[in-house]
Amino acid sequence: MEPIKLLQPPEYTMDEREALVDFVLALRKSNIQDFLKQAEMPRSGTKPDLRSRVEEAIEEGRLSYERLVDFLDSVAPWGKQHVFLYKGPRSDLRTWKDPEHLLLLLKQHRLGKFFNARLPLILPDTLMLSSVTHYDGRLRVTAVQKREYTERVPEHDDEKETEDGEKIILRAYVHHLTRTLAVFEWDLNANVAML
Repeated sequence: MEPIKLLQPPEYTMDEREALVDFVLALRKSNIQDFLKQAEMPRSGTKPDLRSRVEEAIEEGRLSYERLVDFLDSVAPWGKQHVFLYKGPRSDLRTWKDPEHLLLLLKQHRLGKFFNARLPLILPDTLMLSSVTHYDGRLRVTAVQKREYTERVPEHDDEKETEDGEKIILRAYVHHLTRTLAVFEWDLNANVAML
């Protein structure tokens, strides 16, 4: 069998880089501190302190954007979401437990490049396959999509007048940009899955 080639990380735009740091810092402080611990960085301080620390580590090359994406993908799917639980089929699962069978199946559908080779997508406009991993008796399929929405913030409304004395009413909205993940994970040993 030929070795699996890892996909090269994409070149991130400046907006994607800023959004990625925002996504990490929007997590609960305990999640951010876990990430900093994994990255062997100090964990104390306010969120602005933590942001500064993360941005400095990226700038100095001690931390990569790919590592931020990996962390987000490991934490975000199990944050604020709906979870559907499934019982697995009663049929023999030996073929599904075999990573080579899964790779062959993916190659038949021209998806072999995703096998155990994470593609760190940040903000695709449509739902796109990000990875298919098979490890420790678990099969996980992850897809990602950009989500944008606005939220009304009346405390920032304003009123002005034109030179002719006509009233101008300004309504304020905050623009939000987030990632939406869809993850299917099948525990092949327990034969249960969640989406």
